[in-house]
Amino acid sequence: MSRGIVVGFPLIPTIFAIIAYFMYGKSLDAALAVFLLDILWSLTFIVAVIPFVGIFLYYYVIKWIFGWVHSLTGLTWSWLFVSILIFFYLTGLKRECKIIDGKKICRWVRR
Repeated sequence: MSRGIVVGFPLIPTIFAIIAYFMYGKSLDAALAVFLLDILWSLTFIVAVIPFVGIFLYYYVIKWIFGWVHSLTGLTWSWLFVSILIFFYLTGLKRECKIIDGKKICRWVRR
């Protein structure tokens, strides 16, 4: 039995980037900025795992990242960013795919 390779595609960040494209006046810059923001926020999710203070540290880290992305792109807070936080990061879901015996098997799992 082969172990397989874990293959992942950032589906949720892509969906939010497409929404940002239309929300900010069909701007490719906005779509790329939201995609970057989404990827960075997902990488910092590990901070929230720290006992007792992790959620507070995570809050300040994502605010700092948003400030940095805002200084680069000029994006402002909107319902899109709030929905990213609620849907993807607070629920902690990700898509995990494995290739086993030539078949791709995907499922949604908690982080």
